[in-house]
Amino acid sequence: MPEIPPLTGDLKELTEDLLARIGMKIGPIPEASLAMLRSMLTHPEAADRARATLDGQVEHIAAAVPADDPDLRAALMLTTMLGVTIAHQLLDLTALRDAPADRIADLLRPAFHALATHHPQ
Repeated sequence: MPEIPPLTGDLKELTEDLLARIGMKIGPIPEASLAMLRSMLTHPEAADRARATLDGQVEHIAAAVPADDPDLRAALMLTTMLGVTIAHQLLDLTALRDAPADRIADLLRPAFHALATHHPQ
C-alpha cells in the first residue's frame, strides 16, 4: 500500500485527518494495494508490517486522547477505519458501495469524538 503520512496534531485535527482518509480508503486503489490488504489478513509477514504501521498511528492518536485507556480508544478508531476499508474494498458491502466518503465521515465523526472523550460513569 502507498505510504500514508503520519497522523499529527491535537485530537480534533487527528480525527479530521483520519476521517479525511476515508476517500483514500474507499476510492479506487491500485491492485498492488488490494493485494497487500488481502495478504495482511493471511500472511504473518504482511500482518507484522501492517501492525507496525497501525501501532505507530495508535501511538499518535493516543497521545491526544484526553480519556482513560487512550491506546485502546485510538486502536478502536483505527480498526473502525480498517473495517470500512475491508468492507468496501474486499467485500464490496452494498451499503458502502455507493456511499460518498463525506457522508461516511459525517456519520463516524460523532462516534470518534465520543470514543475519544467519553468518560463512563
